[in-house]
Amino acid sequence: MNARRNDPGTPADPHPGLWEALLGGSRRGTLHAWEGDRFTRSGWAEVSADAHAMAGTLRAAGVVPGTRVAAVLTNTPHAVRGLLAAWIAGAAVASLPLPARGMTAAEYGAQLGALLGRVDPTVLLTDETLLPLTPAEVTAQLPVLT
Repeated sequence: MNARRNDPGTPADPHPGLWEALLGGSRRGTLHAWEGDRFTRSGWAEVSADAHAMAGTLRAAGVVPGTRVAAVLTNTPHAVRGLLAAWIAGAAVASLPLPARGMTAAEYGAQLGALLGRVDPTVLLTDETLLPLTPAEVTAQLPVLT
């Protein structure tokens, strides 16, 4: 039984054991993903180890519990590892949009710059393929990690 359930001031954990399973290097799970032109599989222990290593990189870039990390990530295994890393480091993640169909690089850059100004993140996580769309003024003022 979850000990927190007896404390009326603390809400019960709706998924007891979830974080331990996600971050504890469980040997049972597998991350299935489509990458480029093929289907890949990664053991959850590998995903968790990668996320812990990435969390160290985020901490070195200034991420501490309570800071914000902006994320512009496509649907890849890298995104899973990046989000887990941000949570391990104690950050809140602000997921920002990808460019909309028909949007020019200049329009997207302006939108991204405005959103980042509101979010005021410590770090921007993005895919390497999206780096050319990241405005130079953003990369000059903010650590950008891929």
